[in-house]
Amino acid sequence: RVAALGVDEETFLQVATCYRRGSVRQAEMFIKAMQDPYLTLGSQLIVDRCSQKELNRALQWQLSNNMEQKRRRLRILNGMAGFAPAFGMLGTLLGLINLLFNLGDGGLDVVGAAMGFAMITTVYGLVAANLIIKPMAIKMEQRFREQLAWQSVKHELLMLLFEKAHPEVIRETLNAFITGRPLQLKPENASVTTLARA
Repeated sequence: RVAALGVDEETFLQVATCYRRGSVRQAEMFIKAMQDPYLTLGSQLIVDRCSQKELNRALQWQLSNNMEQKRRRLRILNGMAGFAPAFGMLGTLLGLINLLFNLGDGGLDVVGAAMGFAMITTVYGLVAANLIIKPMAIKMEQRFREQLAWQSVKHELLMLLFEKAHPEVIRETLNAFITGRPLQLKPENASVTTLARA
């Protein structure tokens, strides 16, 4: 089946069509309409006739910068998941200290409140770590891996654009990634495989 492509992907196909035909100005108009910074940067550099070495260097820099920001957020979440139980235990210790201070003069209501505070902080720490922060970190890591995979596909698309590949090849590459099926070209476009490197 054919995958439903996003706005940026459809616009990228328009860029590929215009660039292959030599309509640089029209291609630049479509590039300005794209929202994805990676595809936008790569497409503009290609249209500006940058070398493949310069293109790869610029794309690698942007990818590294973007991925490092996401890694930093993931490290913060994992750190919070590790510290949450410790803060819960700290609250427990403070509650027990308060309990000991009130053993002599305080009544049962004061002692009970201090003991309740000591116990509930441990529960809060465990709940925050295991039911809130850790699931968020796992979900973020999954999204991070998906984004890495998508970045590799976008890089391949830009390399196809650099080589002025046929737009049908680019579309099928996108469809293959989105649907998870092998790359297949229509029989009437079988010759497109040779055009990809033309």
